[in-house]
Amino acid sequence: MNAPQPAPEKRQRPAWLERLGAFVLACVVGAIRLMPLSLARGLARLAGWSFWFLGGTRLTEVDRNLRIAFGPGLEPARRKAIARAYWMHFGASVVEACHLKHWDAARARREVDVTAIETLAARWAPGRGCS
Repeated sequence: MNAPQPAPEKRQRPAWLERLGAFVLACVVGAIRLMPLSLARGLARLAGWSFWFLGGTRLTEVDRNLRIAFGPGLEPARRKAIARAYWMHFGASVVEACHLKHWDAARARREVDVTAIETLAARWAPGRGCS
């Protein structure tokens, strides 16, 4: 019997590339914060759709997770629609997170749509969930 092989070592990125990535991210977040929320949400949904359309390894992971969650009964076209909607909502959520830091309580109540609050409260009840 062969001994298990060690996992290949990941190459570490150069420090300058890490700093460049952090700088680009800070610029993107700053630009998002300067945009009106409706514009930023629209652009983020477009970016999410583009990411879904262009493909990538994350798409395979989302599809695999949907297969696990919904089983073989979910039609491929429906699974594809759910995955596309996921990426669009993910983009909008990232934008909202960038804006959230600057919201007061009144703005948060206007912007956040909470549905099924009773279900959430029941999950947080003592002895359940994250208590």
